[in-house]
Amino acid sequence: MKDPEAFARLVKEVDAFSDRYKFRLRYTSPHPKDFSDTLIGYYGVLPSVCECIHMPLQAGDNTVLKRMNRNYTTAEYRALIDKIRKHCPDIHFTTDMIVGFCGETEQQFQNTLDVFQQIGFDFSYNAQYSTRPGTVAARCLADDVPNAQKKDRWHRMNDLLKKHLEAQLPKEIGKTYEVLVEKYDPDTGLCSGRTRNFMEVIFPGELGDEGQFLDVKISLNNSFQLFGDKI
Repeated sequence: MKDPEAFARLVKEVDAFSDRYKFRLRYTSPHPKDFSDTLIGYYGVLPSVCECIHMPLQAGDNTVLKRMNRNYTTAEYRALIDKIRKHCPDIHFTTDMIVGFCGETEQQFQNTLDVFQQIGFDFSYNAQYSTRPGTVAARCLADDVPNAQKKDRWHRMNDLLKKHLEAQLPKEIGKTYEVLVEKYDPDTGLCSGRTRNFMEVIFPGELGDEGQFLDVKISLNNSFQLFGDKI
């Protein structure tokens, strides 16, 4: 993005409609360099801007990041996370990660696990690297990490995410959240939706709940989801 402030202005202009309409504003995959102080300042302040940011890290090793052509270091990424959390302590972070990228060593992957754990992401979409025709990596780098290693690293990263969530989600029990209902399953009688900070909540509902903002009190959790009842 050539002008991060332009995006910040757009966010504020969209939020202005929250005076007349109830909606949530969330966007995906911003590059770390595009977070201006103005944009950071909107979190926890503008009514429609959700307290959740999906910001791809991709890898937690500087050599791998450079090979990926990601022009930031792990220190710069973490500094941005800390800056946003200082302004808005209740914010949640989700991310994208790639394991087994071209030339990734076991130590480099371990560095990624370390950074992943230190940041404490609230969710992560993890993927095993595969060649995409037309990309720089496909043209210039060898896909030299064996598939068995990719699979092993993918499982280890998912296990780390699961461990983090299993420690965090029980803390939500007893709390009440406003849930935006995404779907209703007539076979089970259950609705599913998201909180403002992107946690998935399952609860008994009814046809017509879809698209509604409903208050739900959390009573249970599994490894990745929360369960509760409408209030």
